[in-house]
Amino acid sequence: MLAGRIKLRSFLAILVGVAAACVFLLVKACKSNEPPPKPEDVVKTKPPEPAPQPVQPELPAPTPIAESSDNLPARAYDADVIAWSKKTISGDKQKDVSKGKPYKINVYRDAGHATVNRAKVDVNRNDKFDDKYTFEPDKITLEIAPADDEVYTQTYHWSGSSWQSAAASKKPAGTTPATADTPTVADGPKPPPAGATVDLPARDYDAEVIAWKDKSIAGDKEKDVSKGKAYKINVYKDAGQTNVNRVKVDVNRNEKFDEKYTFEPGKITLQRAPADDERYTETYHWTGSGWTKK
Repeated sequence: MLAGRIKLRSFLAILVGVAAACVFLLVKACKSNEPPPKPEDVVKTKPPEPAPQPVQPELPAPTPIAESSDNLPARAYDADVIAWSKKTISGDKQKDVSKGKPYKINVYRDAGHATVNRAKVDVNRNDKFDDKYTFEPDKITLEIAPADDEVYTQTYHWSGSSWQSAAASKKPAGTTPATADTPTVADGPKPPPAGATVDLPARDYDAEVIAWKDKSIAGDKEKDVSKGKAYKINVYKDAGQTNVNRVKVDVNRNEKFDEKYTFEPGKITLQRAPADDERYTETYHWTGSGWTKK
């Protein structure tokens, strides 16, 4: 009886297993008969788009600065030198006040000056001064020896930020306001008539010399009234004269006077020693803008 029950249970278990296997095979067969999915039913995956790059703004092209041949830009040492124009020193000069720098600066305080009124610069410390500065009220003058030979052939005036050529800053005769450096002779020579020629153009120092015509001095002469400049000017007031009536100029400071000026009512006469030997073989008269040969 027991044996019969065991056989019945085994038979039922086998029957259940066979049924389960049939169901599994039937389901699998149904799935294999389904058509493949259409391409449009497949969800397409797009590649990620690259992150946008920042747009660099276009910078405007730099505007070229117009250069002028009459201007000289400020140099690295100009500020160092000009600062001494407001300083006082114990003696009449101080040497190498820029010790430790590539350039050498000497400063000077001439008689009658409370502060430094002159300076010299040796740009490359070769014991030859390349630049000379003169400090005056409301004016700073620079003289340059471009060949580094202490022959100062270029003159500039300080504008506050750069140097302006003294030659370029000159205006035609009759347009410049009267100043201490601009001679005005009320009863003096008139400009030459139309067609007249100028045999000797006005030089840089002519205006400075002629300005002494209307000045008085304490004694009968004053020496080197142009101290600190490339040329030496002596002025004279002869007996019976109220103001200066004669001037001598040593153009290159070699202790030989190259030119003599004589001031007379309505006339200014210039005598020149062209050989720099104090033999005055040339005579000129001032026209108001230059010299005509006698």
